[in-house]
Order: sequence, then structure tokens, then C-alpha cells
Amino acid sequence: MNRSKARGTAFETDVVNYLNAYGIPVRRMPPAGSKDVGDVQTFDGQWVFEIKNTKSIDLAGACDELDAEMLNADNAALKSAKRGDNPVVRGAAIIKRVVRGAAIIKRVRKNVSEAYVVMPLREFADLIMEFEGYNVDV
Repeated sequence: MNRSKARGTAFETDVVNYLNAYGIPVRRMPPAGSKDVGDVQTFDGQWVFEIKNTKSIDLAGACDELDAEMLNADNAALKSAKRGDNPVVRGAAIIKRVVRGAAIIKRVRKNVSEAYVVMPLREFADLIMEFEGYNVDV
């Protein structure tokens, strides 16, 4: 394993350990090329995380990669559903994704708890709406 990949793997492991210790059950996902479903996912598949440990921060690139991986995770959830089940029918398929995601980017010389968590604004707004129970007519 090259040094860059080793640093990335180590940071993914740090993030998994941190989130699990915090009470959020997550696991590292195996690389799958163009069918990748994120570096880390919650066990229920509802959250996808793109983990980055790089010298320079490319937020747009990380978020673009995250978008593709969230779409792959949505498609995988549909394919693995039992006949008659539709995991997306919860009202999320057309209006919003079933799977949420965030890019987690290591801060240089900082503990894993100081990593940046970045997500598209639409995802953040959905979180606020869902968790705060706001009811806004648009």
C-alpha cells in the first residue's frame, strides 16, 4: 500500500472509531470503483461518508464524489429490497434521497474530532427540517 493510501485508510479508521465511540454505528465500505457507495456508511445505509485526508482541500471534488456515491447507495438500497418492499417509498425517492451524506476531511495536525464535515446545503437544510421538525410551505 502506498503512503497516500495508507494515510487515507488510517483516517477512515479513525473516523469509524470516533463515530462508533460517539454512538453512531458505522463501518468502512470496500472500494468499488464507479459503483462505490462511500468510504464509510452507517449500518442501516442511511448515511454515506466520503473521507478525505489530503494536503489540499478540494471541497467541490469531494462533494461531487459524494453525490455519485450517494446515488450508488440509493440504487443499491433499491436492488437489495425484498420483493414488495420499496425503501425509497418513505417519501424520499423523488423529493429527497433516502441516503444522506457528508464529506469528512482531515485537518492537518489535528485530532479526528477536529475534522471538517462538509455537505451540500440542500442536505443540511433537509437535516434541519427533519430533526427540528420545521414545517415550511414553499
